[in-house]
Amino acid sequence: MTTLMKAHHVTRVVVCRMVRPCIALTLLFTASLQATIQNGGVMKHTAGSSKQAPTPRNSGVLVVPPITEDILRGNSVDIPILVSPFSDSLRVKVLSPPKHGRLESIENRPGAVAVFRYAHDRESKDPEDDFTILIADRFSEYGTKQTAHIQISNPQPVIKVIPEGLLDFGKIPIGEASTNELTISNPFGAPFRDSLKVSPPWRIEGDPVINLPEGASTTIRLIFEPKIDGGQSVQMTPETPQENFPEVFLRGEGVAPFELMSASRVELTKEAPDSTCQLSNATTHSLEISLTGLPEGVESPCLLAIPAHSTGKIPLSAAHLPMPPDLYVKQTLSLTSGSYRKQVELIVKGPNAPPTMELLNARDGHGARLGIPLVLEGVVRNSSQEERSLDVVLGEFGKAVSLAKNSFTLPAHGATNFQFHWSPVQIG
Repeated sequence: MTTLMKAHHVTRVVVCRMVRPCIALTLLFTASLQATIQNGGVMKHTAGSSKQAPTPRNSGVLVVPPITEDILRGNSVDIPILVSPFSDSLRVKVLSPPKHGRLESIENRPGAVAVFRYAHDRESKDPEDDFTILIADRFSEYGTKQTAHIQISNPQPVIKVIPEGLLDFGKIPIGEASTNELTISNPFGAPFRDSLKVSPPWRIEGDPVINLPEGASTTIRLIFEPKIDGGQSVQMTPETPQENFPEVFLRGEGVAPFELMSASRVELTKEAPDSTCQLSNATTHSLEISLTGLPEGVESPCLLAIPAHSTGKIPLSAAHLPMPPDLYVKQTLSLTSGSYRKQVELIVKGPNAPPTMELLNARDGHGARLGIPLVLEGVVRNSSQEERSLDVVLGEFGKAVSLAKNSFTLPAHGATNFQFHWSPVQIG
C-alpha cells in the first residue's frame, strides 16, 4: 500500500512537470499570434528567457493613399495621415524627421489620424525630402511604419530690377545720346535666361541675352538716342513673357539742339535785301549749323559754329540780285545739325506792282440826277505775287470825304468786281 502511494505520487509529479510547460508554451504562442495580427509586431525570444522585444514593421494597418507631395522650394504643405480602417484610438508618432524642412502637428481634420504641416527650408536645393512615421493603437507599441516622400521643385525666378519701375533719361538734344544702367538680379528660384528687348530710340548696349542662376545679378547699359523732339517712353520686356518679371519703363525727351530765335519766314526785297537767321545752341558743346537750299543770287556763308548755350546769326543777302517788279521767288531752306533739321521759308520779291482798276460802264458824276442813283460797275485786278487788301473809294476830286467805299482782299494775280450806287442829294 505504501509502495503504491509513492508510485502514484511520483506519477503525479511527472505529469505536472510535463503538462505545465505545454500550457506555458501554448499561451505564449497565442499571445504572440494575437500581437502579430493586431499590431504587426514581431515577438522576439531568447533561450532561457520569456522577455518580448517589439520590432515595428508593415502590418495590416494600411496608409491610404501613400504619402507623396509636390511643393515648391520654400513653401509649406499640410499633409493629412489617412488610414483604413479608421479608429479614434490610432496615434501617429514621427520616427525620423525630414532633413530639409520642419514638421509640426496642426489641428486635425475629420477622417484623418493626424495632420502635419511640412515647411521646406528655402536654402536647401535638394530635390527630395522624406520623413517616417509610425501609426499605432494608443494601447500598443506595435503599428504600421510609413515613409512620406516629398518632391521639391524650383519656383519661377522672381526678378528684381534696380532702379524700380521707371528709368528717366531726361532731356537729350536730338543727335546726342544718354546712357543709364539697370541692375537685374535673381535672388531666388529657377535660373533665368532670356533676351531683353526695347524699342527705338532706346537700345541695349552689347548682348541683350542675360543668364542669371539663383543669387546672381548683372548690369545692363541702356542708350537713349532721340530722333525727334518731344517726350517718349517704352517698356523693357523679355522676349518670352515672364509673369514674375517686373514692369520697367524708360522715359526721355528729345529736344532740338538749336532753336530759331528769329521768324521762320525771311523776306528779301529791293527795299530791304538783307536779313539774318538768329539761332541758339541748346547743347553743352559747340554746335555747327549748316544752311542749304538757297536760290541762285542769294548770298550766305551757309555755316555757323555756336558755342555751348550761346547764340549766333547766319546772314542772307539779295543785294546783288536784280529785282524787277514781277520777281517773286519762294524757297524752303534747311538748317541742319547732325540728324536734326529745321526749315525756314525764304521769300525774294521785287517791287509790288500796283493794282489796276477798270470801269465797265464808263460814266462820270455829271450824269447823276436828284432822285436817280448813279450806278458804277468795275473790276479791280491784283497783278502781284501776293495777296493784297484794297479799298476802292468813290469821292469828289480834291475832297477827302468819300461818298462810298468797297473793301477787298485779292489773292495773288486775282481780280474782283465792284459796284457803287450813289444818289446826289443836291444840285451842283
